[in-house]
Amino acid sequence: MSTASAHAQVLHRAGLITGSRHGNKVIHQITRLGGELSRR
Repeated sequence: MSTASAHAQVLHRAGLITGSRHGNKVIHQITRLGGELSRR
């Protein structure tokens, strides 16, 4: 697993991002919680 994938997995498990697969790519989006925490 690449470092970026490992980081994304941690953020996803914490509820800070979501991911959706589009072909062989995954598009990540920040969740409301992730957005709130990033503004602190």
